[in-house]
Amino acid sequence: MSTIRQLASLFQGRRIVIPLVIGLGVAIGMISYDFKPEALEAIEWRRDSTLWIMIAILFMVFRDLGYIVRLRILSDKLLNWKQSFQLTFLWEFASAISPGIIGGTAAAFVLLAQEKIGTGRSTAIVLVTSFLDVLFYVLLVPILLLFTGLHNHVPSIQMPSGIISSNVILGYFITSYIFLFLWAALVFIVLFFRPKLLGRLLRFTFSLPVLKKWKSKAEEWENELIETSRQYGSKSFSFWFQAFGATLFSWTARFAVVNCIILAFGASPDHFDVYVRQLIMWCILLIPVTPGASGLAEAVFPAFLQPYFANFSLAKIGAVVWRILSYYPYLLIGFVLFPIWIRRIINTRKLS
Repeated sequence: MSTIRQLASLFQGRRIVIPLVIGLGVAIGMISYDFKPEALEAIEWRRDSTLWIMIAILFMVFRDLGYIVRLRILSDKLLNWKQSFQLTFLWEFASAISPGIIGGTAAAFVLLAQEKIGTGRSTAIVLVTSFLDVLFYVLLVPILLLFTGLHNHVPSIQMPSGIISSNVILGYFITSYIFLFLWAALVFIVLFFRPKLLGRLLRFTFSLPVLKKWKSKAEEWENELIETSRQYGSKSFSFWFQAFGATLFSWTARFAVVNCIILAFGASPDHFDVYVRQLIMWCILLIPVTPGASGLAEAVFPAFLQPYFANFSLAKIGAVVWRILSYYPYLLIGFVLFPIWIRRIINTRKLS
C-alpha cells in the first residue's frame, strides 16, 4: 500500500464518527444525568457573555496561527504559508482522531515527509515541535505552582466505574510531569549534543520486521537527520526565541479559551488558578485510548472547573461548549482539508 493510500485510510470519514459519537454521547448522558432545570436560572447571559465566547473563538484562531508560524520557522521557511496552514490543521485533525498519549505525532512524520523537505528534516521538525511543547509545560508548571500551590487544585473525579481520588490524580500528575521532564531532556540531548545516537535509533527502528522494507532508505534518512540536528544546534538565539515565542503564544491562547468560557457564564475566576487546573487536566487527558480523549475530556472538565461555575450542571454545559470550540471544528476542517492537500501533493509529484 502506498503512503498516500495509508494516509487516506487514516483520514477516512469513519474515524470522525467514532470520537463524535463517544464525545457527544458522554456529553448528553452527563448533562441529562441528575440535571436540574432550575440550575439554568443561574446563567446570566448578557452582551458580555456573547463577547467572551467570541473572544474564545479568537483565541482558538491565535492558537492555530502560532502553530503555523512555528512550523514556518522550524522548516527554515522551506514550507510556505499555504503548506504550513494545511499541515497544521491536518496535524490537529490527526490528534483529534488519535488516542491522547499518541496524539498526531505519528501522522505528522508522514505528512511532513510528503512535502519534499526530506524525511530526516521532517523527523527533526516533529521532534523539535514536541520538545518545544513539552518545554513550555515543564517550565510553566513550577512557575504557576509557586503562586497558587497544588493540593487545592486536584479534585476527585466521578467516573462510571467509581470515584478516582484526588491522591491518585495527584500521584499520576507528578509521575507524568517527571516523565515529560525526562522526555524533554532526552530530546534536547539527542538533537543538540548526540544526533548520532538519534540516527542509530532510527536505523534500529527500521531494522524491525514490520519496517524492514524501508531499511535501505534508513541510512540516507539517518545522515539527513544528523545534518538537520547539527543545523538546529547552530541556530541563533533569535531563531529559538521566535520558535519558543510562537509555542508560548499558542499554548497561552489555548488555555485562555477556558477562562473566556467561565467569564461568559458570569463568573470572575482567579485566572492563575484556572490555568493550573488546566495544566493538571492536560496530563490526565494523555491517559485515554479513545480518539482525542473523547468521553474523558467531557467528564474531567466539570470535575476540575466546577468551582468557577454557579453549579455543577452549568459546569457540564461549560464542558460541552469547550469541546465545541476547541475540538469538534478540527474534525470537520481536517475532513474537508485532507482531499485538497492530497490533490496538491499528487499534482506536485506529477510536475516534478
